[in-house]
Amino acid sequence: MKKLLSLSLVFGLLISALPGAVLAADTLKVSRAEEFRFPQDNAPQTAFTVENTNDYDVQVKIEVFDQLERITVQSMTYTILKGDAPLPVPAQIYQNLTKNGEVRTYRYKITTPGGFVKYIHVAQKLTIEKDNNNVEIFHYDQLRNTYYPNNTVSSFGPHFRDVTPELTDLWYMFTPIDLSIQGRQTFELVASNIYQVGDPTEKAGGLSKKDSLRIIEELELLVALNMERAYLGLRYRPSFIWYEDRDNDDTELLHDLDFNFTYNFTPVLALSLSDNLRASELPELHDENYVVRELDDNIYNSAIATLTYAIRPETRIDISGRVITMVYDSDSPAKENGDYYSLVGGLTLRQQLASLT
Repeated sequence: MKKLLSLSLVFGLLISALPGAVLAADTLKVSRAEEFRFPQDNAPQTAFTVENTNDYDVQVKIEVFDQLERITVQSMTYTILKGDAPLPVPAQIYQNLTKNGEVRTYRYKITTPGGFVKYIHVAQKLTIEKDNNNVEIFHYDQLRNTYYPNNTVSSFGPHFRDVTPELTDLWYMFTPIDLSIQGRQTFELVASNIYQVGDPTEKAGGLSKKDSLRIIEELELLVALNMERAYLGLRYRPSFIWYEDRDNDDTELLHDLDFNFTYNFTPVLALSLSDNLRASELPELHDENYVVRELDDNIYNSAIATLTYAIRPETRIDISGRVITMVYDSDSPAKENGDYYSLVGGLTLRQQLASLT
């Protein structure tokens, strides 16, 4: 009876390490964001449409996020019935601008309770013209704003591949700097080899840096249980990181949990379970008007189960399975590309050819 209970316990632990059944998520058809000019009365215009492609009614939530102020400026909830025509989603001028050519960027987040998530990035630009009486006329345009989560950028100048092709065959550039020149030197920044995105500023004597202070607090809790046929080990290590003078969020919180379990059924048959759980709370960081890191809260888990059978003292067979998951927070832009799942199995035959003792 004890062996039966032990086998049931181990089997239950193995099942709990596997990912749960994946339910089908809601589906929506979202049209591409439209580009348009607001009328002079600044009346709302259609930004895009949402169509219910499910065979049931669905509730849709749309949030408009100001990427400069880091706040949600509008939240809308709709119920789209099965078979309804595409729903037009209105856009309005979310912030009054003051300078000719000034741009403000926004992100639409479209979600349903059934797991649908999609992001649309737009920009609103102000153009100021003068009429025949020299009176200023304000025009607001809403434009598509392409978002590259893994884009590359460099300062403008010669290509490395032209000057030193042995270093790289990619498009990256460099800018020679004469540090003997006093004062500031300004250079263009280029993304993807085609887009001008801004300019960095160098100072004679090197890059301008800002001193900061980082404090890390860590606590480690250990549990180890040795039994006649089994071993159980747990380790929990929370980490609290505080930064001095870091804009918009000065803390990070990490959780590490390690679990190890081994059970020997017989002298020749054993089962081992190992699980590594990492929970990270990494806030969005930005420097003035530039996003340095998007919100990246996530939970990472890696579970491994191995069944070992010794055919002979020098011959052993291992049957292993590994499940890896990385689930992003619903507010993280990485959620748009989906969570990460991996399931791997393997069979290993170990044969000891000779003993040195």
